[in-house]
Amino acid sequence: MATKNKYPNHYVILKNEDGTLSHEKVIDIVGDLIETENVTLSPNEVTKYVNNNGGLTYITNINFDEMKEAHNLKQLRRSVVLTRLFDYDKEKPIAWGTIGAFAVAIIAIMFS
Repeated sequence: MATKNKYPNHYVILKNEDGTLSHEKVIDIVGDLIETENVTLSPNEVTKYVNNNGGLTYITNINFDEMKEAHNLKQLRRSVVLTRLFDYDKEKPIAWGTIGAFAVAIIAIMFS
């Protein structure tokens, strides 16, 4: 079952250095990164516009070197090892096991 896109009306338009335009849907916005199928961009690299259907359109100029770097950042984001570095937007559960161990240690120290 395919997951529903959280940003159905958000798009990125890339102005390539050869004068062509490419149009991509926004997959996710994590922290301060805008993620599409092929690139991950920082909000300070784009100009944001509100489009007719209530979403946002991000427009950016991008040259070959920047496109390659953005693609490398996208690949790095997908890396299993580094995925946890980008999960800072998610709420972490309380580690009751660790708190319990410290509580037992403190009580043992107090009564010894």
